[in-house]
Amino acid sequence: MARSEKILLWLGVMLVAAVLLSLHMGRYPLALGVNSTRMKMQLIAAATLACSLTVVMAGVTNWVGLVIPHVMRFICGPDNRLGLLNSALGGALFILLTDSFIRTIWTVELPLGIATSIILLPLFAFSLWYDWKRRYD
Repeated sequence: MARSEKILLWLGVMLVAAVLLSLHMGRYPLALGVNSTRMKMQLIAAATLACSLTVVMAGVTNWVGLVIPHVMRFICGPDNRLGLLNSALGGALFILLTDSFIRTIWTVELPLGIATSIILLPLFAFSLWYDWKRRYD
């Protein structure tokens, strides 16, 4: 991918982040001229496509893409402009630290997908429990 294509892709992502932030504000997107139902469906389709392509290219490290954005949102707050960058950096840092940790602890080669599942499954369960508790208590 050429440098200009990467810049255009990044600008598009930042524009989508601004729209996501307006969708997060409740009834105000309509006042800003955003068709929220249509935009939500387009964003769900784009996210599904992006996640599918990422798993195809990177392998079975899908727990990282599922859990790390929630952890980063819990740490950094709900702003989507920062959340996208934080999720990308947090996921990369998590994979790097997990791989380094697994290689120093075990002498046998343990697949990265198994290691991330072992580490992130409790975090995912905690995230589900915390969200359920926050909504229904």
